[in-house]
Amino acid sequence: MVDAQDVRDVLAKLSTLRVHDDTINKQIGLANTIVENESADGILEATLESARLVIATHLTLAAYAAKLERSVGAVPAEVASQLAFWKTQRDIHMGYIKRDTPTIQPMADQPETLAEQYVSGDLEGDYY
Repeated sequence: MVDAQDVRDVLAKLSTLRVHDDTINKQIGLANTIVENESADGILEATLESARLVIATHLTLAAYAAKLERSVGAVPAEVASQLAFWKTQRDIHMGYIKRDTPTIQPMADQPETLAEQYVSGDLEGDYY
C-alpha cells in the first residue's frame, strides 16, 4: 500500500514543511479511488500499486505547485517541468490499468514492408 513516505521518496524527500502528510494522504486516497474506478479486471496488483504511487505523486506535486502559486504568485520552472513529467507518467500508467479499452485503429492502411515490396517487384535492389 502506498504511503506518504513513498510519495516523499519519489519526490526526492519532499519536506514535511513543504507538504504536510495529511495533504499527501488525501492525494493517496484520491489516487486509490481513481485506480479502483478505472482499472480493468485482471491487472496485476504490482501494476495497480505502481499506478497508485504515480497518480498520488502527480496529485501531491500539483497540490504543492498550487501552494507555491498562492504564496509567491508563480510556479518555479523546475516545479512546472516536474509537474509535466508526472502528468505524462500518470497518463502512461492510466493506460496500463485500462487495458480492456479498445485501442484506436489506424486511420489508413499500413504500407507494405520493404520485404513485401521487394518480393512484389516494387523495390529495386536489396531490401536490407
